[in-house]
Amino acid sequence: NFADVGGGIYAENARLTLERCTIEENEAWYFGGGIFLHESKVKLSGVTIRANLTINNRGGGIHAFGGNLDVAESVLDGNSGAGGGGNVALGQGAFLTMTGVVVRSGFTLDGNGGGVLADSSTVQLERCSFARNTAGDPSSNREGGALHVSNGDLEIRESIFTGNPSARGGAVFLSGSTASIRSTLFAGNAINSGGNFFLAEGGA
Repeated sequence: NFADVGGGIYAENARLTLERCTIEENEAWYFGGGIFLHESKVKLSGVTIRANLTINNRGGGIHAFGGNLDVAESVLDGNSGAGGGGNVALGQGAFLTMTGVVVRSGFTLDGNGGGVLADSSTVQLERCSFARNTAGDPSSNREGGALHVSNGDLEIRESIFTGNPSARGGAVFLSGSTASIRSTLFAGNAINSGGNFFLAEGGA
């Protein structure tokens, strides 16, 4: 499927629950190759979101402007967003909760956050695995192979980050944000600087 916005699913001011579904190989020109959400309340359980593409902007797997997104026991795999947020992109105060989710092989060439890109949003992770998510190439100035959070809040519990490359902050890049991280493993996320973390001015 192909659309300007929301190649697989488009939800605006909606309530949506997906269980044991697969969203695969959809494309969008601007936002949300797999799913686009605007001020919606969404629950995903046992869902696979794989190989979706945003050609000219953010959120290859999912893009959420505002609203609440609750993802449990699901897989985000091999989604690409040209402008950032290979697997997931958030903006305008979106609130993302992930529990027992695998986030892997997300890719952005010209943006930040190969796994998740969050702008002015909140991200809460528990028992999640981030692996092989990539932001840019080693010679670029791209940031946050696994996670890029700007002007937002990040909470991580009992999770694993392995092999997520970017120029700065292979695992996590924070800018103007607060973070709380507990009982979490970081390994093999180094590229140029800030192997696991890169804390920009204003972060804490």
